[in-house]
Formats: sequence, structure tokens, C-alpha cells
Amino acid sequence: MTKFYSSKKTIEIPFPNKVFESYLDKLSIKSEEELNNISIFQIIKKCYQDFKSGSLSLDNFSSIGGYLFNKLTNDAKDRSLGSVLLDIGELNFYIRDTNSKQNNSGIDNFLSSINRYFEQYN
Repeated sequence: MTKFYSSKKTIEIPFPNKVFESYLDKLSIKSEEELNNISIFQIIKKCYQDFKSGSLSLDNFSSIGGYLFNKLTNDAKDRSLGSVLLDIGELNFYIRDTNSKQNNSGIDNFLSSINRYFEQYN
């Protein structure tokens, strides 16, 4: 579950277990124990395609990205896949961060960075 804290309220976004399980099924991954850096890439790439087509919500995309970051091996967290997963995982926070004066440019930077990463693999 993702939680956002502000001076006014707490926003809790539950992890989309059923949606995530459907991605595992689509990619013939039997359990989370089978996740490795390659399967993580395959999942997030499919999620990105679905996000861009409108069939995956921003919150679900962001939650899955943050979750998958934590499943990466330590050496991969410092590489481009780790970086893009962090960006994806922070999207749902920055969409709601109305206190930041750089909010729109930050969101644009995240989206541009994510898009550039996945354009390499089309």
C-alpha cells in the first residue's frame, strides 16, 4: 500500500494485487519467487504499454513500478531499470503534490525519462 502524507490528510492507495497477478499470468510467471531482473523488465514494459494505451491507471502503474523496484537485485537498482522504476513509483506522489512549485516540470521530467527509456525497446 502506498501512503502519502500532507499537513491536511493521508492518502492510502492499495497495491493492485489482482492487476499485478494478471501481469504475472500474461508473462507465464507462476509466482513472485520467479521474478528476476529480466522478468521485472518484461512486466514493467507491458505495464507501460498498457498505461500509454489507457488500460492501466496511473496509480496502478506507479504502485507496480515501486513494488518491482524493491524486487530488483541490488546491482540493478543503480542501473537504468532501477532508475526508471523509481520514477514510475514516484509518479502518483508528484501528481498529487500540490505544494511543489515545480510540480508540472517534475511530472514532465519523469514522464519524458520513462518514455525515453522504453523507446529504446520498441
